[in-house]
Amino acid sequence: MCFDSFHVISEFCANLRDFSAKIRHSCIFVY
Repeated sequence: MCFDSFHVISEFCANLRDFSAKIRHSCIFVY
């Protein structure tokens, strides 16, 4: 259970990092 939640959290963090990278790329593209 602990390992499961850790996996979910790390996956969420990876998605968040990817999402923020896309946002940053979009901002650079827009400006």
